[in-house]
Amino acid sequence: MRWARSTKQRVTFRFAVSEPSAALQCNLDGRGWQACPWTYWLTVKVGKHKLQVRAVDGAGNIDPTPARYSFRRLKR
Repeated sequence: MRWARSTKQRVTFRFAVSEPSAALQCNLDGRGWQACPWTYWLTVKVGKHKLQVRAVDGAGNIDPTPARYSFRRLKR
């Protein structure tokens, strides 16, 4: 697995889906799924992080293959 790297404490992700009425849910570091916006700002500690993002349509169908991002915050 290849890790994106940054020294920034605040990171930004932007998402898009093919179904405009879908809502997004995010799961950072296995903490559980929560609603998240299309542009998602996170403040993270030094270390490795994993973010998963999935869409939920108006009928409540959940995307079975969430997008996955791996990144590492380095010390400044």
